[in-house]
Amino acid sequence: MTMPSSPRIRCERTAVPSSPHIQCVDAFPDEVKQTQWAKATWQAACDEVGEHYECLTHMIRLITGQGSWARGFMKDVVHKNFKAFKFKEGSSEEIKRYNQDLQQSLLQDNAFHHKNQEDVTGFSEHHIVMATIQDALFEDSKSFGVKFSRYFNPISINLLALVFTMIEFLINEWSTGEHKKATSRSRVHSETFEAHYLRTEQWCDLEPTVTMNIQKRMFRTLMKKAGALDQEDGRGGRGPTGMTESMKERAKEALAGRTGETDDEDE
Repeated sequence: MTMPSSPRIRCERTAVPSSPHIQCVDAFPDEVKQTQWAKATWQAACDEVGEHYECLTHMIRLITGQGSWARGFMKDVVHKNFKAFKFKEGSSEEIKRYNQDLQQSLLQDNAFHHKNQEDVTGFSEHHIVMATIQDALFEDSKSFGVKFSRYFNPISINLLALVFTMIEFLINEWSTGEHKKATSRSRVHSETFEAHYLRTEQWCDLEPTVTMNIQKRMFRTLMKKAGALDQEDGRGGRGPTGMTESMKERAKEALAGRTGETDDEDE
């Protein structure tokens, strides 16, 4: 027999995995910001449960600890999709030269996240970017990105920069021509992230309307692939939808010739 959990335990279970700030707002927040987010997340969890408790120190540590996990998880998902770049296993000089040339060409002007890597056009539109975000956050209609869809519409500069950071980290593991697994360090990631954030912000400023439409289209595509397009109002729940054209036509035909004064006009 499963014993019912206390409201406080339900708050803890709700709060710990429930902060989308790392993905959407700031991938590398300072301690003050992390604590503020943790307290806000705890308050939201208490509201959801309908009971209010003090946010103890151990809960703040548990919630803020999710930041490191979220970044590491994003790196793992990038690794899952990394075969898109076609590095080769082997230790021959020919293979090593191939891998080094590929690594350098991918990093040149950040070609790796562009749709067309030769011309370096289609900023952020390489399929590994969307595949990573989908696998990490929009796998199905119950996924994290769908639950917190209001934070992901449009896909933020922060999220794109975080994905770019992890892709670049894995590309650099091939700098010698052979794959050498590197130690993941927040300080190194943070510096790379800041560069990608600035470049992505500058890209957005070039043509704000166009780039915003691209970011919104990314979100809609991800919601569609998750089977949650009906939730794209951004509130993380089913939004009101109007009648389809076929619904309107059938309803109009049914209303034709009626006065509305009786249940059935044949009476």
